[in-house]
Formats: sequence, structure tokens, C-alpha cells
Amino acid sequence: MSLAVDTQMNDMGTLVLGVNWLLCAIFLHAVDHKLRAPMRFTAILAAYKVMPESLVPLAARLVMLLECLTVLATLFAWPWGLPVAAALLLVYAFAMAVNKARGRAYIDCGCGDTPTPLSTSLLVRNGILVTLAMAASMLHGTSSFTPLGWLDIVTAAFAAAAATGLYLAFEQILANNEYLD
Repeated sequence: MSLAVDTQMNDMGTLVLGVNWLLCAIFLHAVDHKLRAPMRFTAILAAYKVMPESLVPLAARLVMLLECLTVLATLFAWPWGLPVAAALLLVYAFAMAVNKARGRAYIDCGCGDTPTPLSTSLLVRNGILVTLAMAASMLHGTSSFTPLGWLDIVTAAFAAAAATGLYLAFEQILANNEYLD
């Protein structure tokens, strides 16, 4: 019986680590284009029209800083990384939903290098990612995990890599969708 409980705890630990690393990859992808082209990101943020124009440059730098911190926190599976990732994704979803409601779905979501117009699919994607982050955060906060073995870590890495591949494929489909109409 004890062995089964330990295995279950390690399974949850492996799942939590995999979700951390998936979100690490997603935020690394997101912040990469922002850091390489900060003026472009600032213009994208301004296009959302959710804050006074004078605050946009500061907000853009704050977003980039928070995304960099989220990459580090999820890479090392620090307990606060998952809730911060979820909060950022919720803020982004809110800004997208506000602009979709305003009839401004044509603006770039700012999610990556390829311009992608706002869509319901992006809102659903963020909802799924928020749910994953919060579920993993609750597991992380309520379970006393036994230390993960090398196989658990390799499993988490492969799961995160596979999920990241699916995420990037979905992103490319969304980016190409406007060209398919």
C-alpha cells in the first residue's frame, strides 16, 4: 500500500513538473519575440487600447519582466510560478476578449513572431492553459512529493516537449488560419 501511495505522489510530481516545463516553453516562446523586437511589442500592446497611451511603454517592459520571471519560476518549478503564469494568461485573455467585444479582432494577439488575429480559439487556448496551471499549482501546494527519480524527470521532460510541440502546431494553425479563408 505504501508503494502505491509513493508511486501516486511521484506521478503527481511528474505531472506538476511537466506542466511547469510546458508553461516554461510557452512563456519562453512568448517573451523571445518581445525581447528581440520590443518596439513592435509595445506597438501591439498599444493597439489593444486597454490603458492610457502614456502607460504602454512601462506596461510593455513590465510584461516582458514578468514573462522572464515566469520562465525562470516554471523552469525550476518554484511554487509561485504556476499561479503567476495563470494570472498572466488570464490578463491576456481578458484583453483579447475586450477587443473582440469591441469588434477589433483584426489586431495581433502578440503571442509570437507570426501576427495572429484575435479569435475565440485563442481565448479557449488560454482557458485550457490557465486550468492546467491552476490544477498543477493546487497539486503542487497540497501534496508532499517524494523526491523525483531520474525516470520521473525524463518522463516530465518528454511530456513537456510533446505538449510544447502540439502547442506550437496549434499556434501555427491559428496564424495560418487567416490565409485559409
